[in-house]
Amino acid sequence: MIDRHANTMNLQPRILIYADHNDDRYLLTHFLRYCEFDVRDKKNTSTIIEDVQNLKPDLLVLSDRLSPLDGYQLSKMLRKEFDDKSPCIIILVDNASNISKTQAQRAGANDIVARPQISDKDYSYFKITEFVHRHLINKCTQKSS
Repeated sequence: MIDRHANTMNLQPRILIYADHNDDRYLLTHFLRYCEFDVRDKKNTSTIIEDVQNLKPDLLVLSDRLSPLDGYQLSKMLRKEFDDKSPCIIILVDNASNISKTQAQRAGANDIVARPQISDKDYSYFKITEFVHRHLINKCTQKSS
């Protein structure tokens, strides 16, 4: 099992991103690093269980486009494997609709966030930053309860 509190020596929240499209990985990784988060990005999901155990992320971002298992399937698998000890899981989607959010929640994810768009990167960066901070604050509040 994962110790969710094991990342206490690192003051920067650790975010683990799984996206198979280079643009998604690049935009998210570089922007969140600029915001001083400890970000790790991966393309291959074959080691996701070990990665989550070893890296102990505070937040996990999974693309809905991953294959052979997409973000929804991986979320389900992680919740089954780690139960309530798994990190906060966010699914990266094209369109953040209510249907996508319901589908993500059924799969065990905490929420969804729209994929960053190069054409409107300032707005995308703002939304992603707001979103990440909200989930990390909620996670910290839950830890101290």
